[in-house]
Amino acid sequence: MDASANRGEIVIASDMALPMQFVAGSAAGWLAGMLHFATLRQTVRLFTAGAAARALLLQAGRLALLALIFFALARLGAWTLLGGAAGLLLARRGALRRNAREAAREVVRRAPQTDAQP
Repeated sequence: MDASANRGEIVIASDMALPMQFVAGSAAGWLAGMLHFATLRQTVRLFTAGAAARALLLQAGRLALLALIFFALARLGAWTLLGGAAGLLLARRGALRRNAREAAREVVRRAPQTDAQP
């Protein structure tokens, strides 16, 4: 296989400007992260419901998919991979915020109702 054939594999990343590579990677990483953290939530629900086998299968699948996506991003170039990591971190931040809001609502809902009258 000659060098020209190898260049054909990464033409997409080579022809894009560096900022566009980063933006494309960020979008892919954000989407992958949203899927990853949504399935993490489902994995926790399965574990707590006693369906450990299904939870482990889902866990393995979501990790394999994330690895595959980041492998593809790495093949497209360093800037695309870096953008993907940034997008994943943004999705993580959103998932943490969403979980914190839901936990706060649950605490308020479960708090004892007292009528404080002077």
